[in-house]
Amino acid sequence: MKKLIQLCLSSLMVMACAAPVTAETTGQITVGGDFYSNDWKNAKLNEYRLRHTTQGGGFGEIRIESDSENHSTGFDLRYLSPQDVDLGLRAVGYGKYRFDFGFQRMGHNFAFDSKTIYNTSTSTRLTIDPAVKAPIAASLTSAALAANLTAAVNTGRRIDLFLSRDRVNAGLNFKVFGPLSVGLFADYEHRDGTRPYGGTFGFGNSIELPEPIDYDTLNARAQAEITAGPVYVNASMFHSTFDNKNQSFQYENPFRTVDSTTATAYLQTTAAGPVFGRNSLAPSNYNDSANVLAAVNLPLASRITVNANYGWMRQDETLLAPTDNTALIPALANPRDKADAKVDTESLEASFSTNPVDWTHLKVGAKYYRHKNRTPVADFAHIIADATDETLTVGPDTPDYVSWISRSAYGEAVFRVAQRSDIGFQYDYESESYRSGSAFRERINTGKVFFDTRPTGWMSSRVTLEYSQRRSRYPDYPAEEEIKWLRKFYAADRNRYAASVNATFTPVDPLSVSLDYMYGMDRYPRSLFGLRNGTSHTATADVSYQMTNAVSLYSFYTFEWDRTNQRDRQWTPLGIGDPSVAAFGDKNGFSNWFVKNSERSHTVGIGAKAGAIKNLLDIDVSGTYSHIYGRADFASGVGTVLNDSNPFVPVDFASIDNSELWKLSGKFMFNLSKAFGITLGYAYEKWKPVDYDYDGLTQVPVTGTGNYNGLLNLNTLYKPYEAHIATVAATYRF
Repeated sequence: MKKLIQLCLSSLMVMACAAPVTAETTGQITVGGDFYSNDWKNAKLNEYRLRHTTQGGGFGEIRIESDSENHSTGFDLRYLSPQDVDLGLRAVGYGKYRFDFGFQRMGHNFAFDSKTIYNTSTSTRLTIDPAVKAPIAASLTSAALAANLTAAVNTGRRIDLFLSRDRVNAGLNFKVFGPLSVGLFADYEHRDGTRPYGGTFGFGNSIELPEPIDYDTLNARAQAEITAGPVYVNASMFHSTFDNKNQSFQYENPFRTVDSTTATAYLQTTAAGPVFGRNSLAPSNYNDSANVLAAVNLPLASRITVNANYGWMRQDETLLAPTDNTALIPALANPRDKADAKVDTESLEASFSTNPVDWTHLKVGAKYYRHKNRTPVADFAHIIADATDETLTVGPDTPDYVSWISRSAYGEAVFRVAQRSDIGFQYDYESESYRSGSAFRERINTGKVFFDTRPTGWMSSRVTLEYSQRRSRYPDYPAEEEIKWLRKFYAADRNRYAASVNATFTPVDPLSVSLDYMYGMDRYPRSLFGLRNGTSHTATADVSYQMTNAVSLYSFYTFEWDRTNQRDRQWTPLGIGDPSVAAFGDKNGFSNWFVKNSERSHTVGIGAKAGAIKNLLDIDVSGTYSHIYGRADFASGVGTVLNDSNPFVPVDFASIDNSELWKLSGKFMFNLSKAFGITLGYAYEKWKPVDYDYDGLTQVPVTGTGNYNGLLNLNTLYKPYEAHIATVAATYRF
């Protein structure tokens, strides 16, 4: 807090120096507090607060504006207990300079009061007390394992999982001389804390962990721009650095006491592997680029724009050993000590637009982009569940890292077909060629037509239709390289259809009605498995009514509906259902299954603002209700145990991501004088999830027969809540 006060005082001094003596200064100061009842300690309720775990707290705001003929300054500080801060400072010399500074402290809450069997929750090496681990590792049956894990969790440590985020940004733009101006901009963010992370000790032994977070991100940009008559030129340099203090973290295996590649007891069979697991975290890296943009205005309201960019990305973290399992003999080594990852990018884009006559607008352009991965090729050790070495030998057929070149061109024409109506056509072509990608080449053709009209002064509308076709040169790979008949989502042939309708009506001055509808459909005609098609609908209605000068009303309704159809296959490797085995190579075999996913959401909101008593009482009330409903319906042919790896019909999931959210709020602002006012507020929030994930969830899930179900979690699913929030604040204006 001491540093924050110093920062605020320094900012006020800068603002005071920047403001001329003759400036007119205005502002306001607000102080207040809020009080939560019911489920006040809930991570979902205060998801983006800095660990808000108290029933009440204070807040404050200071806003100061100073304006003169040639200068303008502004200061804005908002504080929300316990530690959330938002500070902004602005100083402008009209036609000379502009300076901006900001600081923000906020949080991201994931879970409160989770339980863990580990001794610490913030270290990069998580350990378990030997007395806690002993009965777990000695379990001889699955049911005993579940019981021993449950006992360990029930006596475990309580932890909160949350991030603290500090952001600072600053920018200065000033005129050097004549048409030349220079800008310097930077933003920095530091994050620390913990968040949920999924680890595993082999199939069927997943574990949720508190991932330690401690990293910094710095972005900086310098630019110079010249505007001289019809010519505009902007040259800039950009630098971004990501510095992760934690390269990896280790976590003790609760299922093992010695490193092994084999099994000796029940549990060792299900969790052969190391005593400690380890995962790499996001590597430190940097990204630099240089950019030049030039534009020239020509006769006939025409303009040529050219943009060139070159970038380079580097990452050279020390490479970790392939496994922590000392039982893997011989010891495995990486082909080099550091990543030495290098990617270069280059792009060149040019466009030409013209309005030769009032009723015509034309635009054409083209772009070239190259993504070149220059990372040296190497084949690293392939470790399966930290227990088996499947290292391959580097040879002439070792795949390179993916690089690609993209070439695109586009054109647009808009014509005035009536006094208040325009019709437009747009065509885009894109071609991508890959080196070491799943597809060798992709071509995308997109056509769009739109119609704008304003037949009367109180109505306007726009209709848009779009069709896009993507075709890929995607070979049929051998089964050992890719799953037979599968097309990767990003490289599969696709037909896309889209349409939208927008209309606004103002039949009388106080009333405004807006209607919007969007439709989209994707089909993957050559994808026999994976995502086959998807459809989406979005509709919105918005109504506002200015009843009097002092009273306004509004309401809205939004409906969204998304559907996808997927097809997949279940098999035993080299056995029943395996598509690489001739006997089961039928595209329509019994081992196939289908799933239809659908999600609908309804959101409705109402609100009113009123000056109930002129210059004395203002009222602001609003409410929203949202309901999301999703499900997954499965289907599968049923064969026999000889030709069907799933000789049953899969069970549907009747509730996926289902939830209801209520929000009500009201503010009553009493203006006791021109300078002083009091605000009383009330808010109600309720969030109720109805999802299969919540059905009977415990930190140690078990099967119907009481056996361990292969997951030890931290119980980080957001909890339902119902909260009442009361607010009181006093404001002084000057």
